[in-house]
Amino acid sequence: MSDIPVACSLSLAELVARRGALLPGLTAQAQARETLPQGFRWRFAPSAALLERITQVIDSERQCCPFLRFDVTVEGGDGAMWLAVTGPTGTRELLEAVTGRGLQPNPQMQPTGRSRLALLARAALLMAKRWKHWFVRARR
Repeated sequence: MSDIPVACSLSLAELVARRGALLPGLTAQAQARETLPQGFRWRFAPSAALLERITQVIDSERQCCPFLRFDVTVEGGDGAMWLAVTGPTGTRELLEAVTGRGLQPNPQMQPTGRSRLALLARAALLMAKRWKHWFVRARR
């Protein structure tokens, strides 16, 4: 697994279109995020539906980002659920670019109509800037 490049196989357009069904959409629901040496760990409220969504996201992500390693921990009783995503050197930086707070919508802002379109365009531009060097590496 160490020889797999740290690069996503999705195009920028595919990433933007599928963002809600991948890690960025899932981690937006997290209660907390912890930094790990080679990635991050997110805490979620216990929920059968959310646990199912976590497994769906893992299945999708492992197909386009085969370098990622996923560890799910479900604490007993009403304890939290944790998703740790790690990988080789460079993984944490890629995850920060994709799930970073800079790309998260402001919960106090309820965009509608043109402002929603502007927000999506800005998010796509930010993602393009952050992902540029990963896409270049993936195509080599």
